[in-house]
Amino acid sequence: MRLFLAVEVPADHAEELFRALPDGLPGLRRSRPDAMHVTLAFLGATPEVRLGEVVSAASTAAAATCAFSFTIDRLGRFPPEGAPRTIWAGPSTAREPLGRLALRVRAELRGRGIWFDGKPFQPHVTIARVVDRQAAPEARAIAAAVAARRLRMAPVPVREVAVIESILSPRGARYVRRWSAPLATGRGRRT
Repeated sequence: MRLFLAVEVPADHAEELFRALPDGLPGLRRSRPDAMHVTLAFLGATPEVRLGEVVSAASTAAAATCAFSFTIDRLGRFPPEGAPRTIWAGPSTAREPLGRLALRVRAELRGRGIWFDGKPFQPHVTIARVVDRQAAPEARAIAAAVAARRLRMAPVPVREVAVIESILSPRGARYVRRWSAPLATGRGRRT
């Protein structure tokens, strides 16, 4: 199974992100609102017999983190220069709670000997992908739309860590939540 650990974006926020880009931009495949998330750790192909350890890692990291919120207030793209391939939304400041949660999740996975992609954590929600290589004018139009757009969204609540299976198909990935672990709600636990 192909797994990742994530913070899922609530439906109302995801609907707003779905509409964040102007209509009519060429060659974009927008992310489905029900698939929007912030990846904390991407595990990739993981034997099913290790699912229990992955759930345990998520649960331990979540229990050590108080529930919090973060604000999505900007759009960006990968790569940051040249023709864009992925359009994302994320926080421009106050990344600390998400970053600490990602560090805890990764430490718990590492402690159990579970492989994950070790790229530095950059909190973002993929909101669209460029489906084909675009000609220069179309690529510039997409890049300009991303650069010009500012978001004003309500804070996104983070109340749990989800273990998600990514099932690939010719129509794109389908995400299935396999487990979720609640974050701590009481005082006295550090985030």
